Amino acid sequence: MPDTLGSRNDEYMRRYNEGNFIVGASLAKAQGENLTFGAEFETVLLGENLGDFSIDGEMELSYPVMGHDASIGAYAHISASETPFFMALQHSTFAWWDKEFDKVFRTRFGGSLEIEKTGTRLQLDVENIANYVYLKNEGGTYVTQDQYAITQPTYSITAAQHSGSIQILSATLQQNFQAGPLHWDNHLTYQLSGNKDIIPLPTLNLFTDLYFKFIYYKRLHMKVGANALFFTRYNAPGYCPAVGMYHLQSDSYKQEVGGYPLMTAYVNCFLRGVRFYIMYYHANNGQMGNRDSFIVPGYPANPSMVKFGLSLDRKSVV
Repeated sequence: MPDTLGSRNDEYMRRYNEGNFIVGASLAKAQGENLTFGAEFETVLLGENLGDFSIDGEMELSYPVMGHDASIGAYAHISASETPFFMALQHSTFAWWDKEFDKVFRTRFGGSLEIEKTGTRLQLDVENIANYVYLKNEGGTYVTQDQYAITQPTYSITAAQHSGSIQILSATLQQNFQAGPLHWDNHLTYQLSGNKDIIPLPTLNLFTDLYFKFIYYKRLHMKVGANALFFTRYNAPGYCPAVGMYHLQSDSYKQEVGGYPLMTAYVNCFLRGVRFYIMYYHANNGQMGNRDSFIVPGYPANPSMVKFGLSLDRKSVV
């Protein structure tokens, strides 16, 4: 990366070479009618990230619930890891920092209940993050020199580490309905961050998909419908093209996004190994004022447009 000699103030290229020697093991039971499980462990024995480790375990139990066959799952994750290289060191035209951070510790547990007959899946996750590393904008604001005189943020991106622990709770409900060829799939997530200033999250995320699924003339498989994506308003992380990563917004200027449904209509088809689709993206463009049609601060969603695609499986066609 570009670097600077302190005494001569000359710029030159400094080379970095890092490596790790990792060992691990896994144990799994993937067959059986009632119980399956798996566990994995790995750690860094030699190298730059000496002492890093991760432990993962999961299990799934098939058991009748309210007269229906159901699967009950659980998982756990524990890890300690060094900060990725380009989060700790960044030398570029518009962003420059050299930081040393403590290891990040993560503990995550979760469980799920799935009833296939009713199309229901419920999942609960709890996570604790200690020494969380993130990017933030330390810039201020300026006023545009035009007739609008709009206040805009300035950018000074750097990395930082939170000294405490942050807890995150999420609950997800997936509920699918079907009546003949009519399908309605729903995915709703509730999230709660223990520190919204460091890890901002929308309280609710919703994805809903309403469509007809049928076979036309016994050969053409079709799926015709529309979907919508919606999340509640929150101070979402901004995007910095200079480093290609997301960052917390400046304390002196914050923009909320969300509260806007992004709707798309589509037709998917499959015939003898050939898949093709046509999509009308952002179908509700202009219908709701579009003042809140932002996914990321400063980056509005694309306007309405028609997209299409074609996928050919030569073996199936022949």
